[in-house]
This record gives sequence, C-alpha cells and structure tokens, in this order.
Amino acid sequence: VALVLDDLGEPVPGARVAFAPADGHGAADPDTVATDPDGIAHTLWTLGDRPGPQSLAASVAIADGPSTQAGATALTPEEAADSIRVVAGDQQRGLQGRALRQPVVALVLDDLGEPVPGARVAFAPADGHGAADPDTAATGPDGRARTTWTLGDRPGTQSLAASVAIAGGPAVQAAATALTPEEAVAAIEIASGDGQRRIQGRTLVAPIVARVLDQAGAPVPGVRVTFAPAPNNGSVNPSSARTDAGGLAETRWTLGEPLGQQSLVATAAEGPSVRATATAVERPRENTPPQVTARVPTLVLQVGGRSGVLAANGYFSDADGDALRFSAVASDETVGSVVVRGGAIEIGPASPGSTQVRIAAADADGASASQTFWITVVPRPDASAYNIHVADFTGLGLDARGPVVSAVQRWEQAIAGNLPSVLVREDHVFHACRQSFVVLAELDDLVAFALIGEIDGPGGTLAVANQCVQRHPADSGLPVFGFFVYDAADLDQLQPDAMHDVTLHELGHVLGIGTLWSYFGFLQNPSWPASPGADTHFTGPLARAAFDAAGGTGYTGGSKVPVDNRGIPGSGDVHWRQSIFGQELMDGFIYPNGVNPLSAVTIQSLADMGYTVDASAADAWTFPVTTPDAAAAVRRGEAIHLKNDVARGPVLVVDRNGRILRSSGDGGQ
Repeated sequence: VALVLDDLGEPVPGARVAFAPADGHGAADPDTVATDPDGIAHTLWTLGDRPGPQSLAASVAIADGPSTQAGATALTPEEAADSIRVVAGDQQRGLQGRALRQPVVALVLDDLGEPVPGARVAFAPADGHGAADPDTAATGPDGRARTTWTLGDRPGTQSLAASVAIAGGPAVQAAATALTPEEAVAAIEIASGDGQRRIQGRTLVAPIVARVLDQAGAPVPGVRVTFAPAPNNGSVNPSSARTDAGGLAETRWTLGEPLGQQSLVATAAEGPSVRATATAVERPRENTPPQVTARVPTLVLQVGGRSGVLAANGYFSDADGDALRFSAVASDETVGSVVVRGGAIEIGPASPGSTQVRIAAADADGASASQTFWITVVPRPDASAYNIHVADFTGLGLDARGPVVSAVQRWEQAIAGNLPSVLVREDHVFHACRQSFVVLAELDDLVAFALIGEIDGPGGTLAVANQCVQRHPADSGLPVFGFFVYDAADLDQLQPDAMHDVTLHELGHVLGIGTLWSYFGFLQNPSWPASPGADTHFTGPLARAAFDAAGGTGYTGGSKVPVDNRGIPGSGDVHWRQSIFGQELMDGFIYPNGVNPLSAVTIQSLADMGYTVDASAADAWTFPVTTPDAAAAVRRGEAIHLKNDVARGPVLVVDRNGRILRSSGDGGQ
C-alpha cells in the first residue's frame, strides 16, 4: 500500500501510481492504479522465482515523480516449511524385507498451517535397514510427498524418517512392525490340485499346491508347510516344503488303496490348515479315454516376439498309462500359427488380435479328449503414444466389435502420453482378470480382456470391469491388465451406439476412474459401507479446476468434485454424482438414444492419477445441467442403469520385469 502526499503533507486523491519489481522479476497486479480519496493506492505483489531479498518500486506516474520501494524475502519451498507430519501409512504391519502395502505420505506445512508445494522431502529408514523408493520426493500441490517403504530383514519395530531436505529442516518418523514369515501367516488355501480322480495306489497327475497368505491376502514366502494324508490315504513326497516367492508350496500325493474320497491336510507353520481331497477309483478293466487334467492358460504373445511352447502332457492324462498323440489348430491362423512336435505345442505370434486354439489328445484306441484356450497377440511397443489392446475373448459379431474398437480409440485420443513398459522376463502364470494367463511380451501400455459371462441374469448388472494387474507405485501404479465382462443375458439389448458408450464407460473403470480414486488418495468421505448420503467427493486438483472451468464455481451443494454417494458397493463412490453431472459418461447411467459426453473433468481426473492427457479431446459439458430423472428414464427404456459395474477381486502389483511383488487387495473402491 502506497500513500501519496502533497507538499503540505495532505493526501493526494486520483494520482496514478506505477508499481514495478525493481529487478525485473515477479509482477504487480495491477501495475498502475489511481489513489483513492485518502491518497492510497494498493497492488498485489507476486514474488519472482529466485529466493532471497526482492524489492518493488512504487512511483507517481509522471516524469521524475516521487518514488519509494518495498522489500520482501522470497523463500524456497524448503525454507517455507515449518512442520511435517505423517498423514498416511503409519503403524503398518508387514513381512520383513517386503514393501508395505500402503505408501507412507508426509504433509509439509508452513507457519500458517498451509500446505507447501514443491518442497523436497527425504525418506530414510532410521536404523539403516530397509529402503524407501523414492528416497527423495517433492510435495505436490496438496503439500504431500509419498514413498514406498520396504522393511528391513529383521523382525520387530522399525522406523522411517521423513525430513524436509534442508539443513535443520523439520522431521518426523513413521513406525511399522516387521513380521517373520511365521508371524505373517494368516491363512492357507489349496491353490491347485484339489478334487482330482486317480486309480487307487497311483500318484496324482497334478501336484497338490498350497498357498500361504498374510492378513492382507498377499502371499508369504519362506514358510514351512507340512502335508499329512489321513490314515490309509497314501503318502506324499515331500512331506514338507517351504513356500516360494509366490507363497506356494507343493507335494506329490500317491493315493492309498481304499476306494472313494481320500484326504490330506496342509498346515502352515503349525498354524492354519486346509484340507485337500481326491477320489480313488478302481483299476480299469477296459480302455479309459484320456482326460483333461488342467486347463491351458491364456497366452499373451507379441508380434515379432517369443513363441509359446506348451508341454501337452501337463494338461492331459490317461488312466491306462497309454502314450497320447496330440493335435492342435487355431481358429484364426492370421493371428497365431500352431505347430505340434510330439508332446510340445508351439504357438507362434503372427499379427495383433485374439483367437482360440483347440488341442486334442488321443490314446492308442482312438479315444480322445480336447480343450480350447485363448491366445492374444499384442502389437510391438509404441513409445510415442498411449496404446490399449483389447483381447477380444467374447466372440462378438462385427456389429459389436466396431463399437468396442471405437471406444478404445476414444480413450487413446484422451490419453496422450506413454507409460513405462512392462517386459515380462519370467514364465509364470498370472491368476487375475477372472482367468489364468502367461505373458511372453513387452506390455505397452494396457491390455484389456473383453469377456462374455453369466453375471446375474436378465435385467440386472449389464457389465462389470476393473484392473487386475498394476504397475509398482514407483512406475506410476497405473494398470497393465484389466477386464470388462458383458452379461450374456443382457447383451442383446445393446444397439451399436449404446454398445460403444457402455464399453467406453467400462474401459474408464479399467483405466482407474472410480476404481483407483482411493488408491491415489483422492476419494474423500466415502459413502460405502456405512455412510450413504455423505458428501463424497474427488479432490484431484486438475479435475476440480476442470469442474470449476465448466461452471462448477457456482456449485454450492458440498465439496468438489461431487461423487455418487448412495452407499451401494460397486456403484457408489466410483461414479460422478448423477444429480450434478446429468448424462456425463462416467455417472452411473448410459442413455442409448442420447448423448453421454466424455467431459474434461473425467479426462483431468486421469491426469490427477498420473496419466498424460489431452484435455482438448473432451466433449462439451457444462454445469449446471438439466438433470434427467434417471429412474424414470430407466423405466421408459431411455436409460440403462450401470449398477454394480465395478468388479471386486485381487489386483496384482508387478515391477518392470513382470515379477509379481504382491497383491494390492480387493480391487474396486
């Protein structure tokens, strides 16, 4: 504030005063202003982007007019920091030597208690054991910095220091309890091999595989599992085994002589146990046809990449001990070629797409068994754009396939930046996306499995979707694999336009809209499970700015951005609030004969989660809208309620080499 006086010391009204940073850095707004009746002129001074003393000149706007200067000190974000505290990820329990499930989040505040953006925070295990990734992170617009804490390899209480990266900067500590493998055990389950049939006294074809899990449902390595058949129910080899990195331990079970059901018990670390059963059948007196003993997993291959090779004997058996002859054929050989060499089936990738392969096993008498499995071939990596590959396992006709392709292209327009590729270097089976699959490819950027299944019959849930494999938080935490399932009982009601919009909506959930809001810390006041009607809202700064830019500055109904608050699992907390957003794509309804715009708010919510987006790809949408009566529109057949369309299930976390690090728990909200 500047005061202009005349030669008698009286205030001078109406004099123009010019304000200008003395060193050319920063800005004054306004830069010229007339004094009021009290001789006072004022401006807002934005400091320049260098730390230290700065000055602002104020002068009467006339040649050789009187002038003066104001001074201020510009602080770096670190210098502005007054305090730091842990706001998430404290007091966790996890397996020693493993990354904790939740990130540790530190909040940096200034002396007025306001968040400080751009401040560097250093994370370091206080006793030198374990690691933080990253070990230094800058606070975001909300003043928060986060890291993934991998515990040290000793059990007990451990601590992580978080400090503002400046000499004498404020610091705080988070604590966690590191558990031994035995302490971490919460449950054991039979992962595979249960329920087999075999001739009495024979060894089962498939091993009995047990999986040991911790309280969060993540696999626990290094735990001794003992296998003990019931009396007269045969023997096992080995009788005990330690779990591998995936929490799995296995044994081979030779049945006893009694006919009928036999059992064995698998026990983890003298704690929880689980029972496996098998049926012993009488020795055959005539030829028994081959049997399918295991399902062939889906194969994900890449153009120009490795071929998939299956050992067919691992998926069929013959109770008579006959040697089996194998044959195989692909439904669409333009996608993949099939070559049979004895018991080895080689699948060669040819061009992007999906197809079924039928494999058959025949014994010496000509009796046979067969099964089909899917392969999908993804394109070569393209680092110049964000790419979605849909593995079409639906058998959709041409009328439906076109809308699916156009929905994929619409999201590829909205997302402009490439994500880190995942190059799978190890041959292991992923149990996710409601199936089992093996990956022999470099994944860039997202693979979405399209499926048709039985959900809940006619008139219920039309489709469900979610991600099932996501990148490590240090590599963005964004999805690598996802899936969407159409209910076979409701599929006939979808015309091409509605098919496009439903698929576009479900792919939005696969990308993380609604499904990853809590994971990234943007969902506030959730309505599910116990607070229907709460002021549920999304706090991502870019989505909030887009909402305001679309007219949301006039929204007075609560906090922004408003989210479905009906408290319905799979529907509430994962869509925008329909009463505010009207017919926007990511509310809970689709209008097959109308417009379902993809708004800038939705696109910028992806940017808040870490995607690079092109907001100009948004459709027109403004607030307030003329909100349709959704329930009445559903009754009239003018709207489709996408109720309960977020699937729940475990989500695997992988590193850049495709190694499964852990399960992030139940997907969806």
